[in-house]
Amino acid sequence: MQVAGDRALRRTVPMGDPLAGVYTAVQPGTGHVLAMSVNRRYGCTEADCESVLLPTARSQGSGSTYKVFTAAAALERGIPTSHTITADNPYTSRVYRNGSEPYTVRAYAAADIRTMTMEQALYRSSNTYFMALQDQLGSVEGPVRVAERMGMHFTATSADALVGQNRGSFTLGAEPTSPLDLANAYATLAASGTRCEPTPVVAVLDRGGEPLAGPDGRPLAVDPDCTPEAVAPGVADTLAQVLRKDVEPGPDPTQTGAAAYVPGHQIAGKTGTSQGGFSVAFAGFTPEYSASVMVFNPKRNQEVSGGGGDKGATIWHDAMAPVLTGDPMVPFPPADPALTGSQDSAADRASREDGD
Repeated sequence: MQVAGDRALRRTVPMGDPLAGVYTAVQPGTGHVLAMSVNRRYGCTEADCESVLLPTARSQGSGSTYKVFTAAAALERGIPTSHTITADNPYTSRVYRNGSEPYTVRAYAAADIRTMTMEQALYRSSNTYFMALQDQLGSVEGPVRVAERMGMHFTATSADALVGQNRGSFTLGAEPTSPLDLANAYATLAASGTRCEPTPVVAVLDRGGEPLAGPDGRPLAVDPDCTPEAVAPGVADTLAQVLRKDVEPGPDPTQTGAAAYVPGHQIAGKTGTSQGGFSVAFAGFTPEYSASVMVFNPKRNQEVSGGGGDKGATIWHDAMAPVLTGDPMVPFPPADPALTGSQDSAADRASREDGD
């Protein structure tokens, strides 16, 4: 995993490039950190110092990867993936503000489709749909708390402050994001809602290679620190099935993560591009692996070309293909029928009555 990550990352973002590439992989259900790759050498030379551990640092946002948190919050409210919204482009929020001004977002060209279901809006990455959906939730509290439960940590602005400010940009992924947090949050979906704290340590051995004992004489164990049902299994499994449509071949060419696909495997994922294109991201997972990619300049704002479906998904594919190829396909659990509802839900009827 580590060697494949190193090679894939440096193939797209070479050593010495002003853009930093970060690839981080976590095992769902245990939190074991399987790889942490960067196109940097940590430490100092005569010319420069790299003193920040980029896989854990929170610097740039990861864009539309955060739409998954809004979708999870909606599913927890009983709003199904078939929930349909017609949103103008540009869309002006009725709930959130940009200082003293209305908060307005635009759909990028390929996602300028006014009427969509939640499922379509996820794999097409519609900004306008998800701002309208966040309007219907009435507050960012649901998405923020889901993100926390899935494994995200917010330090530049605390989670409580995000909720208190009712920051409408949350669903668009403007918050400084740790690549390790992102990989771990998506690992929670891969593990049917079980969140584990990430750890690179699986055992502590003495110099003879035997388990090291603590003061009580018992071996020092490194047991997984996991929280079952951090999100409901039905919510996690339903999102996994939806996010497969962002990666795997299908009838809709508007998917954004197709470059990540490894033939013969079920792969779910989500692309992201931050405001101004200052970072691109891709978070992808199978039932056995979860990994994130972020590409950005850690020292200044620099536009990264191509979006998360380009560099992000390409690095993910190149890192995971050597690991997955030749292995049997492991399927995701099925979606919860109650959360995919093809018939009108109360939320659908209410949205139409509200003019959404």
